[in-house]
Amino acid sequence: MSNAQIESLLKKWVARIIDEDHLRERLLRGDRLKIKLWIDPSGTVIHLGHMVPILKLRQFQELGHEVTIIIGDATGMIGDASDKDSERPMLQREQTRANGKAFIEKFARVLDLSKVKIVYNSDWLDKVNFAWVGELAKNFSVAEMLDRDNFSKRYKAGVRISLQEFLYPLMQWYDSVALETDVELGGTEQYFNLLAGRRLQEAFGQEKQDIMMFDLLVGSDGKKMSKTSPNSVAIDEAPQSMYQKLISIKDELIVPYFELTTDATLEEVAIIRDRLERGEHPNVLKEELAQRIITMYHGK
Repeated sequence: MSNAQIESLLKKWVARIIDEDHLRERLLRGDRLKIKLWIDPSGTVIHLGHMVPILKLRQFQELGHEVTIIIGDATGMIGDASDKDSERPMLQREQTRANGKAFIEKFARVLDLSKVKIVYNSDWLDKVNFAWVGELAKNFSVAEMLDRDNFSKRYKAGVRISLQEFLYPLMQWYDSVALETDVELGGTEQYFNLLAGRRLQEAFGQEKQDIMMFDLLVGSDGKKMSKTSPNSVAIDEAPQSMYQKLISIKDELIVPYFELTTDATLEEVAIIRDRLERGEHPNVLKEELAQRIITMYHGK
């Protein structure tokens, strides 16, 4: 890998890396790294925000690293409460499996699935016993759990938090141990979970994974993009619908969308920013943005 490729890998789409110096050193050394992305199969809608780490996976894939997608079919039965204000409904295994399959079929629009290792965390989590859960749990305190933003808000508001929700992250964190991951990708809202994976790896005598985080994508209305909101752009919705949504985004979102949702290089993004600052009409750039994104997912 050239220095330019490494810098693009470390900067493009990325909000934060822990530990960036360590990861850069391994890349410069030419190590073939195990890259992991964990998927919560609680639904089947995939919008542009979900695709930010998938695009990074493609970049790792193209540079020869080992890419693994974990479908959380066991953890997905509980559901991740990292960004939720209440308990999530339980799902059945058949549903989490079916949702996971639907995800993978959609990821094929940008990933070479022949070079992706797809695993289900039920493969190891279905085999554990209560003693094993205790071994994991001793690495974290109740105070640490309650310090998580959503749990803290719910606890102060008197909203119920089930013990099951405390067990969920333990299950997710162990995935990094099971796969001996070198780098894990995730959104900034997963900060606590990603760090906890490092701690468990250390407890099991493994080298701690580096983590690469991505900002949550803002929707067309300037609020957090949500799969249940009209502000989201699903990757498999009709091109005409995608186009109408993308040309109606707020002007201040043009550069972030080029940076986070397209395969534009850092240099190309800088040119887009310069064109906007020099007074080029925003609608011209929105049209280019829409055409670029639609081509990515539907073809020219």
